[in-house]
Amino acid sequence: MSITYCVECGGLLKAQDDTVYQCVNGHLFYNNPSAAVAVILLNDAGEVLFAKRAREPAKGKYDLPGGFVDYGETVYEAVKREMREETSLVVGELVLVGSAANIYLENVSTADTIVLAKVWHGQLNPQDDVAALEWKPLHFMLSDEFAWRSQYAPEFEKIKKAVEQT
Repeated sequence: MSITYCVECGGLLKAQDDTVYQCVNGHLFYNNPSAAVAVILLNDAGEVLFAKRAREPAKGKYDLPGGFVDYGETVYEAVKREMREETSLVVGELVLVGSAANIYLENVSTADTIVLAKVWHGQLNPQDDVAALEWKPLHFMLSDEFAWRSQYAPEFEKIKKAVEQT
């Protein structure tokens, strides 16, 4: 973490552990991960929809459609909103697949909930922070072109199994 001073009083922060920091005046700062969602959308050929990132971090690399969970929103509501915002698609039934921890930006980490969707309607249209949408095999997640390969690799076998069971 690069935050050195308290956001309340400007006092020097000291790490108590990886998450909790306290300043010299006793104020606490929690460097907690943000809730995020990622969607594995499958087509009839068993391919996954990948989104090419239009912005940093990892601009030009691929990601699963998804994003941050808004205040007061459930994970499932966030999935449906993010899919509309990024792809123009409306998704149906969602299946919980797993999770991944991700260092997104300096001082911003995410706890990603990964869901699987096989049912959707609408026309694909990249929007928001997506430059392009492309169907690729699932193992593309393990390539250097996937933005969060190292964070998703530990979950890959679980994701693959969930995809094969649908």
